[in-house]
Amino acid sequence: MPNKQRGRRARNIDDQATEQIVEILDGWNSPKLTWELFIEQIFLQIRSRYTRQALNNHVRIKDAFAARKGCLAKNDHENPKAETPQQQRISRLEAENERLKRENNALLEQFNRWIYNGYLKQMDVRMRDFMNQPLPPVHREPSEKPFGSKR
Repeated sequence: MPNKQRGRRARNIDDQATEQIVEILDGWNSPKLTWELFIEQIFLQIRSRYTRQALNNHVRIKDAFAARKGCLAKNDHENPKAETPQQQRISRLEAENERLKRENNALLEQFNRWIYNGYLKQMDVRMRDFMNQPLPPVHREPSEKPFGSKR
């Protein structure tokens, strides 16, 4: 990889980075999609260089990449250069919509799997009530002592 700086590593792929990365895929309009081109585009847009292995370890990114590559292969005969900005925006929004539908279906399948497995383990009403409790509120007030101070 050209001009790779030593000693600097990319930030961790958190939820925010994952969202930015899959949005890059949603807007991908080049007819060719490879990991190398994708990694370069990520670097150009969010200034973090990741490896294919790091990206492939995240299910959302891996699934979005495979789906976008499949969509591009299916629509190989179309010429993306002839699209107007409005058509590009529509294409990006359609790709995002399809990705979100796939992610939603995967979460619904996971939820149904959890329900079924809970049923097999004879999860009783008390356990279901416990699992449905709301999350505790987040307390963002500063602590009593400043960080790093000594007594």
